[in-house]
Parts: sequence; structure tokens; C-alpha cells
Amino acid sequence: MPASAPQTNGDLSADIRQLEHALVQCALQVETLKHCQDENNAKTQLSAQRPD
Repeated sequence: MPASAPQTNGDLSADIRQLEHALVQCALQVETLKHCQDENNAKTQLSAQRPD
């Protein structure tokens, strides 16, 4: 999260927008990781179910 030291209401508003942007970026990274893990889990399950 970005550092914050607002001096005015405008600074506070800018900090809030910056925080919201950082949270969106974090959420996108989490979604990407979850998607990759789900795909990997599905491939692993298919491999485990396949007879040798």
C-alpha cells in the first residue's frame, strides 16, 4: 500500500484514489494466481485419474 500523509482534503481524496487503485491491482494479481492454481489443480486431477 502506498504511504500517506495528507495535508488537505484534496490530498486525502488523492490518497483514497491511489489506495483504491492499489487495491484493484492487488485483487487482479490474486485473481490471476487463483486462475493459475485452479488450472494446475484441474490438470493434476486429470493426470491422477488417468490409468497408466
